[in-house]
Amino acid sequence: MIGRINIIGQIGDTINEDGSIKTKGVQLQDVVVQVNNNKMADELHVYINSGGGEVSVGQAIARYLSKLPNVTTIASELCGSIATEIHLAVPLNKRKIVAGTEYFIHNPLLENVRGNSEQLIQAANHIKLYETAMLNMYAKATGLDKASLQGLMAQETSLTDEQAKALGFASEIIPRQPLRAVAFINKNSTNQNKTKMTIKEMAAEVMAFVANKEKPKAMKSESDKGTVEWASDGAMPEVGEAVTVNGEAVTEPMDLTLADGTVVKVDATGLVTEVVAVVAATEPNAEVEALKAKIAELEASKEAEIQAAKASVKDEVKAEVMAELKAEFSSQFAPQAAKPAFNKGVPKTMSLKEKIEEKRKTYK
Repeated sequence: MIGRINIIGQIGDTINEDGSIKTKGVQLQDVVVQVNNNKMADELHVYINSGGGEVSVGQAIARYLSKLPNVTTIASELCGSIATEIHLAVPLNKRKIVAGTEYFIHNPLLENVRGNSEQLIQAANHIKLYETAMLNMYAKATGLDKASLQGLMAQETSLTDEQAKALGFASEIIPRQPLRAVAFINKNSTNQNKTKMTIKEMAAEVMAFVANKEKPKAMKSESDKGTVEWASDGAMPEVGEAVTVNGEAVTEPMDLTLADGTVVKVDATGLVTEVVAVVAATEPNAEVEALKAKIAELEASKEAEIQAAKASVKDEVKAEVMAELKAEFSSQFAPQAAKPAFNKGVPKTMSLKEKIEEKRKTYK
């Protein structure tokens, strides 16, 4: 089963000077919600149709997708600026481009920059960091040398699908699925006329549906650093999803301690790395303690009874053994007859020879 993830339009929001949102764009939490809705999928196909947007948001989405298994990114129609980093977040064999897609790369830009020379230098140094990061990312993803990439980025190069494949941005060009006009019956019409939609009208409806699609309701919880919001509908944010604090993106690692004591650990991009639930210590229960004391008392009493029984049995066995020994010695003992000191008065016992001699005398 293949799940489909759509990244369409601007990456990140455009903010007015007063802090309000001018243009709503794709945020990391929007991507996370789509991934969670495809938990049963064996593989995820991420379709990217975007000209770019906020660098930090695009980088956060790219890092998130790079950590997921079995993700294929597909550049479709338009893939430019920071959207290319999302496309390049997976290995080359997992990167595809739809035939006819415009693929362009350039150096990151700063909008609405004002200030004195010192402030402009600081801004230039700031954007230079992003430029270096993108250059390193392109070099690692494509295998191109940095000198070539610097030239391409400096002149804001637009690549065809064939060039994107040849330069290592994609490994495969897949055919574009043609849009087909369809006929439908308007059941509310009395004449039941069949109306055909043009390709342009169909595309407009699709884009309007995507733009007007209801955003997922964010969950909230108070923490030691302010109000924490996340996109999933769980009581706690899940590992891997993005959170915001007081409505702003997280830009540094931090631990957020929620009202119930749960600690949510997030990285520098606002992704949850760990959720540590704190188990509150419970006070001793008086009834339980009383039962424990009663059990201990019964065990002690039982042990005393066992010891007394053992002693009693020991005495009885000892008495029986002594009685048996006494009876045995009494029945077998016979005192030896006293021997007479002299044979005086005791008839002499005659031998056989003497008895014969006496008989002979009688016959004489």
